[in-house]
Amino acid sequence: MTLPTDPAERKAIPLHSGVMAYFPAALAEVAKRSKAGNDQHNEGQPLHWARGKSNDHLDAAARHLLEGDLVGLAWRALAALQLDCERQGAPIAPGAREPNEMVERLREAFKSGEVIS
Repeated sequence: MTLPTDPAERKAIPLHSGVMAYFPAALAEVAKRSKAGNDQHNEGQPLHWARGKSNDHLDAAARHLLEGDLVGLAWRALAALQLDCERQGAPIAPGAREPNEMVERLREAFKSGEVIS
């Protein structure tokens, strides 16, 4: 699902009051985990979800649950939910990069001499 264009339908999706206001500390922890993961797996690159590096989200979520790592569990659950939404027609997350997309970006940068940071 993507956000609808109809104003009434948009107002029926309370992103701030129904999610961000409920879970601000939890969302901040997930954001920190995203940054740490990016620093580990995509060193020197802008923050993005490099898809293709790990795709066993539900198994990883279960491992995080058994280990008591609720932040890792939340991140993996969100990743699995996002992918499921995309399978049902939602657009790809703006912060995500498919493996082929990153390769193409690197090729274009190499040709133009651009430095990817």
